[in-house]
Amino acid sequence: MGVRLLVAVAGLSLAAGCAVDDQATPSGALGDDAITVGSFDFAESVLLAELYSQALEARGIRVVRAFGLGPREFVGPALAAGLVEVVPEYAGTAIGFASAGKEVAGVDPASSHRTLDRALDGSHVLALATAPAQNTNAFVVTTETARVHDLRRLPHRLHRTPSA
Repeated sequence: MGVRLLVAVAGLSLAAGCAVDDQATPSGALGDDAITVGSFDFAESVLLAELYSQALEARGIRVVRAFGLGPREFVGPALAAGLVEVVPEYAGTAIGFASAGKEVAGVDPASSHRTLDRALDGSHVLALATAPAQNTNAFVVTTETARVHDLRRLPHRLHRTPSA
């Protein structure tokens, strides 16, 4: 199963898919009229954060970009404190991080979302509805490399999941 894209929000609630009430622009957790969108320090995270930023701006919402902040160990506390208000995230990874490895993603988006909600319970972070996107990790080699190294499937040790 691929990993689903999720958006986590601290301090306020936006409707799924970056939709907002046209009547009022929400006040940010920092006391300004902007939404601070953050990302982790890898290219795909920055790209997703930029997509969400542009979607918010298209709705007339002022956005402050805080991209490339670092690993989840840095971004998580910033999100919980309201210094960053929106972070595009992957449900499976978010579950593992929020539960300290005690929970794993479900077999479908709905069960993964319920698991993430449980993992975030008691925090100031809210998981919004999943976006209609999916990410799957894949390992690709040429036919020649597969033949030379007799590659047919990934070794079991690469399929680790956090123990319950």
